[in-house]
Amino acid sequence: QIRDCRNYAKRNNYEVVEVFSDEGVSAKNLKRAGLQQMFDYIKKKSKSIDAVIFWKWDRLSRGEDDDNIALAQFFGKYDVTPLSTTENNETTPIANLMRKITQAMNKYELDIDSERTKAGLRRKAEEGHYPGKAPIGYLNIKDSNDRGIIIVDESTKKYVQKIFNYYASGMYSMKNLGLKMSYEGFKNKDGKPYVGRRIEEILKNVFYIGDFYWAGTRYKGKHKPIIDKQLFYRVQSKFQ
Repeated sequence: QIRDCRNYAKRNNYEVVEVFSDEGVSAKNLKRAGLQQMFDYIKKKSKSIDAVIFWKWDRLSRGEDDDNIALAQFFGKYDVTPLSTTENNETTPIANLMRKITQAMNKYELDIDSERTKAGLRRKAEEGHYPGKAPIGYLNIKDSNDRGIIIVDESTKKYVQKIFNYYASGMYSMKNLGLKMSYEGFKNKDGKPYVGRRIEEILKNVFYIGDFYWAGTRYKGKHKPIIDKQLFYRVQSKFQ
């Protein structure tokens, strides 16, 4: 795509002063690092920029109509001409209509992809495999068939079990429990104690007894429980 854009610029006597890209990131909205960098660059140097050259309009946005309107307003404000290397750049009524049809199709394809992804994740959940990032005490890995599975993290499992046992004793508040676990080596990535809310999230997570929630539905997981159900529900009674 970058090569095509450079060739287009050369054929049309444009000098390329900067290249921006968002490799591997979907154009479902405008909140992308490369695109935002391009916006900032144009704002600073708009007087010396004539055009933005891109492969297709869906490289800028495949999302909502508001995004396409925002792009048009931005280019208009800074007097920059948007030029596609593969699509009609005319401003005639028929050309504008075709662009709107293309943008609508791009949005439709994005919606279809999103539905397929959701269906795939739901199917995985129904099979007992949590489709997200594993909580503390577990690890996400790939099995021999390159399928994502979740296994127990032996290095952090002991901390989760201590959290449940300490809180069930009734001797610790959330804050004090976080401090005690910090003394025992359980700290966040910054080397600080986990705050009360983070401890509470652990204590209320059914994942530790072998279940999980996905899209509002509770499923029986295939991962190994690390907390006894009797202990888990004794802890839940403490909250009540």
